[in-house]
Amino acid sequence: MTDNKVDFGGSEFSTNQQQSINERKIDYFESSLGSSIDKQQSLMRYMSRQDLAKLLCYADIYNMTSGIAGNIVECGVYYGNGLMTFAKLCASLEPYNYNCKVIGFDTFEGNQSISEKDHLSKSESGLHTFEGGYEANTYDDLKRCIEIFDMDRPLNQFPKVELVKGNICQTAPEYIENNQQTLVRILSLTMNLYEPTKAALKAFLPRMSKGSVIMPFTLNSDLYPGMTLSILDELNIKDYQVKTMPNYPNVNYIVL
Repeated sequence: MTDNKVDFGGSEFSTNQQQSINERKIDYFESSLGSSIDKQQSLMRYMSRQDLAKLLCYADIYNMTSGIAGNIVECGVYYGNGLMTFAKLCASLEPYNYNCKVIGFDTFEGNQSISEKDHLSKSESGLHTFEGGYEANTYDDLKRCIEIFDMDRPLNQFPKVELVKGNICQTAPEYIENNQQTLVRILSLTMNLYEPTKAALKAFLPRMSKGSVIMPFTLNSDLYPGMTLSILDELNIKDYQVKTMPNYPNVNYIVL
């Protein structure tokens, strides 16, 4: 890590230059021409190249599972970017696939169940590797977002996005117990922690068929060792290719 690292926007990798760019982006967004709806409809004026690359990664992984039966499970919702990206990909690319839901699991109170395996690195741990890290009390806000989303999609009599609140170490097995018909086509793992990620894998991996995708973030990371250790514990890694997206290396994927 370099001396010019700053905590801007929750990233361990932001620099002073990136902070300055982000500040200019905020100023431009607030002062640029156009109404709120004009700005919403011209997002490429404001979206960073990094966020565009991430969006394309989600689309690529979504398309990898085209034709695979099952739901999309997002473990770690935070402010809902991944959750709603998948929801809108569903509505845009498979508008009549009413059997595919997007299910988001989060405490909505920040990190829980941190273990010693999340602090193995000899260097510093991630900025948010503590109880309550990554706190975003967005449950009610995302309910509003989902309500608006449901107004503007085909077959909206069928629920598309579901939020599950609580510690995933408890809520994931409970969800499967109460929804034994559940299959999973994409398992997105963004929690960066050993115990929660392992609980998600234990609950959902048996529900994933050949061709479905596990989508873990921050694999092989010194800052978040727990994510990789959970994958190593639950998968015989020699049986799979663990790939990294070249345009956004924090996104990894494993095709079953």
